[in-house]
Amino acid sequence: MVCGAVDRRSLGMFSFRAVGVRKRNRFSSCSPLCPLAIALVVILHRSQDSCFASFFLARGSTASPRVSLHAAPEISETEAWQQAYELQVDRNDIVREQLRGLGLKEVEIDGEEMDLDQPPQAASGDLQTCYRALTARNDILESQLRNRRGGAANFQDQRDVLAKSNALFRIKLLDQQDPSQVDLSRFFGLTSVFYLVRAPLPLGLNMTKRQKGDLQGAFVVENVLPGGSASKSGEILPGDILQALTVVSSASGLGSAGSENQEFLATMLGSVSAPTQELMDATYVDTLDGLVAAIGTNRDLGEGVDLTLILERDLNVNPAPGEPLQPYDPDDDYEE
Repeated sequence: MVCGAVDRRSLGMFSFRAVGVRKRNRFSSCSPLCPLAIALVVILHRSQDSCFASFFLARGSTASPRVSLHAAPEISETEAWQQAYELQVDRNDIVREQLRGLGLKEVEIDGEEMDLDQPPQAASGDLQTCYRALTARNDILESQLRNRRGGAANFQDQRDVLAKSNALFRIKLLDQQDPSQVDLSRFFGLTSVFYLVRAPLPLGLNMTKRQKGDLQGAFVVENVLPGGSASKSGEILPGDILQALTVVSSASGLGSAGSENQEFLATMLGSVSAPTQELMDATYVDTLDGLVAAIGTNRDLGEGVDLTLILERDLNVNPAPGEPLQPYDPDDDYEE
């Protein structure tokens, strides 16, 4: 068998080599194909080389199959340069398409903006010069593609890290000078967003505490009941998670929380503080009854007092809240 190959790097130069072919068994078992002549064309493409081969198998009544292979017809140097240029045009189309897939419309090459929708012009004049110029441009485009893909991967990695990290919040509560701080774990990862609600009792929320699955330990809003303050605000939706809430800590042994003598004693005794609201991570509460009791402590400050709630929402389930709550960044406290 003789194999003819076109080497793209040598631009049309041919090389030939002989290859031994081992005779195969007769096609006696392939009776349905016996009357047929079978032609098979194989084209092998590599990054810089192209090989062309054609095989012809014939089967007579008793003859053995024959294999012959023909070299591609020789082409001129001009045709070779033209084919090489067309390969670079194909390469350019692929790279431009991948750059557009990253959301780009233009890229800068040698100080000029290149429109990614504009294909290369047809080669004219010296084909060798056109080929080299387009190859150099494609090399620059591929370099930009690799750099931008690396940047996108790094950006994605940073989002993944953020999605797995806790969210720290500092919130000013009722008539308090210093903010209350709470550190919360995310349940929804990359699609997570937090928001804040201030509302009085009764809230009118029907919630369940999940005991298994990805939301294990979370208090999930199942329904927002009509008539409650949550329904009136319109901010809380089914599927949201109660992440934190205000509870009231009171001084024990001074009468009932919120009573007049407790406030009087708190004023007279420096070591005794008046009952105040504090933010608490809701996942620390084990049961629904415990959550109801924790919410009820806010009545110690009087009827109609606002609770502060921090909820988490899955943006794959519900629309974004009107005012998303941004986590606290300690670096914001420092000025350069």
